[in-house]
Amino acid sequence: MTWTSPDRFPVDADLICRAITNCGVGRRKSVLWSHVAAEFGLGSTFAKALCDRYGFDPDQTVGGQLRATR
Repeated sequence: MTWTSPDRFPVDADLICRAITNCGVGRRKSVLWSHVAAEFGLGSTFAKALCDRYGFDPDQTVGGQLRATR
């Protein structure tokens, strides 16, 4: 795919926030930082720092079984 303008790319912060938001979807239920660590290949300290840096609570529980909305 060819981009006609570099302005079409999301900024890095948006990409990281989207990745963190989607961490844990459909996976085992656990704290956010552990999903972030697995997705980004980080240890616990850096995963927690990444969550904090982008405004996420690293200790919130996420994941688990996906349920149908209907």
